[in-house]
Amino acid sequence: MVSELSKDHPDNGLLALYAINAVTLIIKMFWVATLTSKTRISKKVYANTEDAKISKGKVVLNDPDVERVRRAHLNDLENIPSFLFVSFLYILTNPSYGLAFILFWGFTLARIAHTVVYAVRPKPQPARGISFGVGLAITFYMSVRVLRHFCEAMELTLEQAQRNSVYAYNAGLLAIKMFIVAFSTGFVREKKKVVINPEDAKILKVTDLSNEEHPAVARVKRAHLNDLENIPIFLIISLMWVNTAPDIGECHALMWLYTFVRYVHTAVYAYYPVPQPARGICFITGVLITLYMIIRNFIYYADFF
Repeated sequence: MVSELSKDHPDNGLLALYAINAVTLIIKMFWVATLTSKTRISKKVYANTEDAKISKGKVVLNDPDVERVRRAHLNDLENIPSFLFVSFLYILTNPSYGLAFILFWGFTLARIAHTVVYAVRPKPQPARGISFGVGLAITFYMSVRVLRHFCEAMELTLEQAQRNSVYAYNAGLLAIKMFIVAFSTGFVREKKKVVINPEDAKILKVTDLSNEEHPAVARVKRAHLNDLENIPIFLIISLMWVNTAPDIGECHALMWLYTFVRYVHTAVYAYYPVPQPARGICFITGVLITLYMIIRNFIYYADFF
């Protein structure tokens, strides 16, 4: 059905392109998840005593091979969901199919290559860095295009069009922020000359590998994890909320406030640490906005049952 419609409607071709790449990336993520278990089983090293007991293995929390696969999986979780969200907004900007084809498959192939040279057949840098950088650049480009497109759309007179534009614009800003934090982890590692992977140590000319994270690196990673725990949920909830037709002023206020407090949260957590309750206020404000939208969604959508 989609293939028939796509002949007459270019948007359906873009949607099909998105769907194929999304499914491919999701399958890849599930495969990396199973690769972690496969590595544990093959080496008989487990994180939990009950797993070690049933398999007659031993408890090892920092096996280098297992940790390498886990880091590859975490890198997927830090990058692919954001791409899937931003790229969906990108196809709403009505790009040319040829350019979209290059960008979508460029990202997908780059992420597959990243996993291969990181977890399956480790290769010297800059192989992993190039594949990571390609994916990051593609997502960043899409985010900028989304921002430009929906910034112009916010000037429309139709209120629902304005709401959708406010949502898309803030989603793009939040996606860019998450990628900046992801990039910052590597930047701080390089600055502190603290590496975990042998191929990174070679290119950075570091002789000693670290088994534990440097406090500065760990702080940025915690800030990034906090983003991953909060922003994707907000984007889903706020998308449903925007479609309940809230007041346009309220829509602007809540969407922009959430984006602002998440930016400030990262600044006072990862880059310029300040005493509490600065970070706590930012975090709680974001949670309260999300909770408010959840309640509004329940009230609105309950009428459809």
